[in-house]
Amino acid sequence: MPATSRAATGALASALPPTPTDDSPPHTVDGVEPVTPAPVFPVTPAPGGPGRGAPWRPLLVLVAVAALVTAGVLLWPTGEATPEATPTTTPQPVDTSATPLPPVDASVDPPGYGPHLLRAVGAHSCVGWSSAEGLATASCDDAGARFVLRAADGDYRLGIATGGTDCLVPDGVGPDRGFTAGSCDDPAAAFRFDAVADEVFRIRSVAGQYCLALAGDRVVQQVCRGDEVLQHFTPQPLDG
Repeated sequence: MPATSRAATGALASALPPTPTDDSPPHTVDGVEPVTPAPVFPVTPAPGGPGRGAPWRPLLVLVAVAALVTAGVLLWPTGEATPEATPTTTPQPVDTSATPLPPVDASVDPPGYGPHLLRAVGAHSCVGWSSAEGLATASCDDAGARFVLRAADGDYRLGIATGGTDCLVPDGVGPDRGFTAGSCDDPAAAFRFDAVADEVFRIRSVAGQYCLALAGDRVVQQVCRGDEVLQHFTPQPLDG
């Protein structure tokens, strides 16, 4: 290469900026600050792009389903409103205070006092007491079938022969309630013998106005009825 060409090439190379390397500082021009290129980040496409529905469409579907479910709960298939629940009530004992008592045969003398059997007219048995079963039907030969009729201000107390000094007392008041053993001084221990026919009586609790009645093997309280044979008893006196 001629000397003049080499000289021109060298002058041109000296005029150009040096080629930067990884370790060389950025080239600057007098009076101009170097520019740092901005970083490039990947762009995430926004939802709802081509081929997808608008984001509010699933929400509308959910709202519509919820409305249908609510309507189904509030309405019967016929369109009638759901009936209100009927409040439950606790059964109360029948008030017998206003119920007229069956007629009493005044021509029949009341039973005497002392030991008696209470024979059930509606069964071939007697009324008996046991601590295990309470008041129930029993063989008239059983010791528990003996009751001591005691006078008390015109009424009777039914002393339990096998119960020491205890008397028969209603176990609460109400239909199908039973009887228990209690103090003979308890006002609830008062009974009356209402005559139905000769030697046939209803045994009525003075406190609750219920009568003794057979209910299978049990003897319970029932509303007094004149023609109810299961409420009819014959007091049979015993010696001693």
